[in-house]
Amino acid sequence: MWNEAVIEIDGVSPEQCFDFVTNPSNCKAWNPMCVELNAFVPKDSQTEVPGESRAVMQEGMDLKYQFRMGGNTETMDGLVRIATPSSAFAMGFKDSQFLIEVGFHFQKSGNGQGTKIMHFQDTGFRNPCMLLMYPVVWLAIRSQVHKEIKLFADAVKRGKKED
Repeated sequence: MWNEAVIEIDGVSPEQCFDFVTNPSNCKAWNPMCVELNAFVPKDSQTEVPGESRAVMQEGMDLKYQFRMGGNTETMDGLVRIATPSSAFAMGFKDSQFLIEVGFHFQKSGNGQGTKIMHFQDTGFRNPCMLLMYPVVWLAIRSQVHKEIKLFADAVKRGKKED
């Protein structure tokens, strides 16, 4: 189930957008469901300490995402799937119900003074019973993606994270 939103912002480069999104502590600034996002050196790393927390996400890093769902705090494990500087960033997450891919694409805006941002979420169901909820979930995610891209643009323009 694919949802995407596009926005252009002036005065912010694709590099600034990429740097912002790859800092896990900034996730709360654009994702209102986020309680905490942590990035870790992969368990099979041969060059770094496996499991060590990092302040900048890179391709292949393990993720632990805590989020609010209803009145509860839930957790999903994830992986940084794409981290192409100044261009694209995507994370994949899974739990017992869903497989979720969330990401951004960045490119210079048409006037060259800003950035065109495409934000997407692709959601798959691991539980066949959840397919009955498809229309409701699709509408909720569509609304969420449009809200998140506006929050992302505002936070990047301010140039700081929100706690």
